[in-house]
Amino acid sequence: MDTSEVIKTAFRLNGVRTVDDENLALGLNLLNVMLSSWGIEGLSIPCFAKEELSLTVGKGVYTIGIDGEFNTQRPNRITDAYINHDNYFHPLLVHNNAQEYFEQGSRNVSGKPSEIFYVPSYPLGVIYFNNLPDIAYILELHSEQNFENLQTIGSTLIVPPEYHEAILYNLAVRVSIALDNQPSQYVANVANLAKGNLENKNAKYVMDRISKIDNALIYGVKR
Repeated sequence: MDTSEVIKTAFRLNGVRTVDDENLALGLNLLNVMLSSWGIEGLSIPCFAKEELSLTVGKGVYTIGIDGEFNTQRPNRITDAYINHDNYFHPLLVHNNAQEYFEQGSRNVSGKPSEIFYVPSYPLGVIYFNNLPDIAYILELHSEQNFENLQTIGSTLIVPPEYHEAILYNLAVRVSIALDNQPSQYVANVANLAKGNLENKNAKYVMDRISKIDNALIYGVKR
């Protein structure tokens, strides 16, 4: 999707036929803010990443993000993780609650990590492992990530086709509010329906992943 066309369409849906440079800049800012907020919601984001990262012997805490110890895009949330040991993938128990993580069991014991806890702080997130790696294991990390910020008018927004309608109409709603107008009922209805369809689609994806993770925790994974 060409961002200039996305923005112009959002303005046209509000009856604005000629979009000047000031409104293009406004539209780009609104688009970036909207996509970032969708990432925080968790279910509207199509950016699921799988990465392999190297652990350091004796080190149980790592920063993650651009220029972090794991120098990659900062995740919103870790969905699952595995320790690769001789091509056998041992699933890690992923904690999303700090109290739950730090109150359970012993920590900082030398050995193969079996639990992971992630703090999505900004600009660098922090990953904690329950055990200090006794060898340089490979971590396979699965995460949800935000859309990358679009820097310029005309840059390309790469999303699956089923996201186009939700993006166009929800951006039109935000443009309407920025112009001190009310979106038409039709635009508002399509925006809500399209985004709801995405949330349902991604919720099913997440539930399928949870089922696969549960099976992996029971049986482990050989690849």
